[in-house]
Amino acid sequence: MFKIGQFANLSQVSVKTLRYYDDIGILSPVKIDKHTGYRYYAAKQLYQLNKIFAFKDMGFSLSEITDLLNNNVNEPEITAILHLKKAQLKSEIRNANTKLKRVEDLIKQFKEERNIMYDVSVKKVESFKVASYKELRKNYSDQGEMWQVLTDYITEHGAKIGAGCFVSYYNTSQNAVEIEVFEPIDKAITSSNLITVKDMPEVTVASVIHKGSFTKLKHAYAYLAEWIEKNDYEIIDVAREIYLAGEWNCDSEDEYISEIQMPVKKC
Repeated sequence: MFKIGQFANLSQVSVKTLRYYDDIGILSPVKIDKHTGYRYYAAKQLYQLNKIFAFKDMGFSLSEITDLLNNNVNEPEITAILHLKKAQLKSEIRNANTKLKRVEDLIKQFKEERNIMYDVSVKKVESFKVASYKELRKNYSDQGEMWQVLTDYITEHGAKIGAGCFVSYYNTSQNAVEIEVFEPIDKAITSSNLITVKDMPEVTVASVIHKGSFTKLKHAYAYLAEWIEKNDYEIIDVAREIYLAGEWNCDSEDEYISEIQMPVKKC
């Protein structure tokens, strides 16, 4: 048997750690001299200490390790527990990789924002006829079904769809956003309880053209909003996010073309 100091040297842990392990019941001396109070450990306890270190490295808490070692858990049970821990660690790795990707994307975004430049134009947009569909949706990208409903309705009622479909976003809440999708049409058709046919009013807009993925449109919004603020304009209505080229006629997201129009007036 070995005194606590000798056992600490053999196991390469501190005496303080061994005393703590004794206090919580995870590893106790095989003998305590009742006269001197000296603690003695057996060589075989090094194997148990190595198990403790292995479990700790895998992320088990000391209380969990105590339960495993002191409750006579058999090998199949330990194997099952280790498989659960393996699954948990894989899940944590996936989550960590997801967070890492977000950090990398944010670094890339900061670099892009420093270099992005847009040409802003102020122009008058004449009135034109549209069919639109407005609905509360879970998030901004939850539009696919809306576009399908709208285009099907227009086709069924004999109108032709023009170029430059667009979307506007209205009131948002924690759980939903109000989205209105628009298709320019060549003639008046009947409205329904879902589809509204109307004339868009003539309006002056501040506009930028964005080339590339629609996921990067936020840069165009930010640039245009800053330009409006710096040039003494005031936004008077919701923005129009116009899609001029996209997945329906492009092979690559780099070829997508969109336009952000913000109705404005001089302050």
